[in-house]
Amino acid sequence: MEVPDCSSQMMEEENLSVKEAALAAGYQNLNHFYKYFNQYTGMTPAAYIKQRRQ
Repeated sequence: MEVPDCSSQMMEEENLSVKEAALAAGYQNLNHFYKYFNQYTGMTPAAYIKQRRQ
């Protein structure tokens, strides 16, 4: 499982915040996490959560 998969799963299933999911996935720098997540999914973590919860 890739890190964005892992963090997106944590945000969805465990209702973790973006910050909590990033830290749990091992990211110390949230900007780096946002950039990597966006490259991997094509959207920001907040947009991803909003889309998945609709």
